[in-house]
Amino acid sequence: MKKTGTMLMLGACALLLAACGSNQANSKSATTGSNQTSQPSYLTNKHQKLTAGKKSPQASGAIITTYAAKKYGGDWLTNLKQAKQGQLTINLQDPENYAIQDPGRGVVYQVKGKQAGTIYVLGKDNNFYLYTNVSPTNGGKQLGHASLEQMITYLNQKGGAKVAKQLATKATINDQRGGSASVTTSSPTKSTATTGKYGNLGIFKIPTSLQGTWYTSLDGKITKYVISDHQISWSNDDENETMTVYKQDESWFNSHSTNPDEALIDTTKNWISGKLVNIRGDQVVHTYGWVQGAGAGENYSIKTEMVDGHQQKVLVITGGAEAWVDSIGYQSPTTAQNNEDTQFDDLKYR
Repeated sequence: MKKTGTMLMLGACALLLAACGSNQANSKSATTGSNQTSQPSYLTNKHQKLTAGKKSPQASGAIITTYAAKKYGGDWLTNLKQAKQGQLTINLQDPENYAIQDPGRGVVYQVKGKQAGTIYVLGKDNNFYLYTNVSPTNGGKQLGHASLEQMITYLNQKGGAKVAKQLATKATINDQRGGSASVTTSSPTKSTATTGKYGNLGIFKIPTSLQGTWYTSLDGKITKYVISDHQISWSNDDENETMTVYKQDESWFNSHSTNPDEALIDTTKNWISGKLVNIRGDQVVHTYGWVQGAGAGENYSIKTEMVDGHQQKVLVITGGAEAWVDSIGYQSPTTAQNNEDTQFDDLKYR
């Protein structure tokens, strides 16, 4: 009886040790697989913060990619590391290319990298749904979903905002839907697009007389305009924008400008339509937002006016229902500031 009791006690201890060993192994496996222990330092850096508000497609893609890499690791982290060494590339693709059940608003955003199955879609609830290991024949795995605001809060609290900002500055959006070949880069001045997509009929050539550098002044603040043969840029202390001017199919505009989806707005964000019109006997370039639903757009023309005792060419920018003067562009910032309140008799003011 004594020997039997000893054997039972030894057996119980063996089972207990085996169980402890199994628990330790499981605990070690969970720790090893945890994204928190394998994150690079730039994903734990909390020194910088992201701000809320509307973001460009490039900035949104950078935030979403960084969030997915930090929260879920795996293929997303692999692609983030590759993007950090080069650039972040996001391809807009048709949902038919992937075996996902819910394509959201009808656009698949594929984050390019060594692992091709990292995608996200924008749901009708304005949340982004994140997937991994997706292909034309495999629905992959949905990792989770969050709004862009929630992702910003997460990165600000747990780290990663700095790398998200860095990725945004060198991000490229490729629209590959329906055979399209349009590209939007982090630098608006490099935006290009093929004709025939989204009502795009090709580059609108801006008249030579308008081309050059102009300065306007409002409440002492100088805005610099640079007009090339197909682009209009403006910059000041608060903004820096460049728009590419295209000819637009008016029938396409009439059928798509009422309720454009977010993907269309993002793709054409830096496009404006341009055409020559006659306003009060003057030929002007009329521009309009690509899918702008309301408003009169802006008009650009050249007039010769008496400025500081001399005849000078000025850039006249008008808008509103009656093409009122919004601002006058001069050839130097000093002239613009000195004539901020000047009104010319042959122009119409509000």
